[in-house]
Amino acid sequence: MERALELRHVVSATGTMALTVPESSVQYARDGINRLMLGRGTTYTRFALGAMVEVQGARSGLAGCGLIVNYASETDYVLAFLDQIGGYGLSQRQGDLFIPGIFGENADLGGGSHHLLLIADLNRLYYYIDGTLIGSLSVAARAGEVGTAVVNYETITTTCQYRDIWLWRWD
Repeated sequence: MERALELRHVVSATGTMALTVPESSVQYARDGINRLMLGRGTTYTRFALGAMVEVQGARSGLAGCGLIVNYASETDYVLAFLDQIGGYGLSQRQGDLFIPGIFGENADLGGGSHHLLLIADLNRLYYYIDGTLIGSLSVAARAGEVGTAVVNYETITTTCQYRDIWLWRWD
């Protein structure tokens, strides 16, 4: 994936593969967001972060899986998510609220495994699902941690399964 993005001049060829995680999962049994941060506190500014994601175990309620970037604290990060019925979003959390960002629905994205990709370059964050640009969000360029997340809209048990997580970064 990184090489294809490099050939299309979407990411820099002068970067390095900074993180790879073959498989991971996150589970949550309450409403809200449960994060699993990756890279032991390492921060990134300009990067591409990708993963195959599948929502599992959320049969009776609405839940999703996502990627966290620009993580500075529990109340300061950006979340890109996809839920099990095809809802998707990209939003920045500040304090107790998520600032309005991108949100949409596409029933074709409900269920199964999907590739999520975030590209952070300068002051813009680009969000792709299965190779299609969903949208972009203006965010202040800053170093932050990256991670994975479960997003529960109600109190249910949800597991998010992640495969082939990777991060390509450049200066």
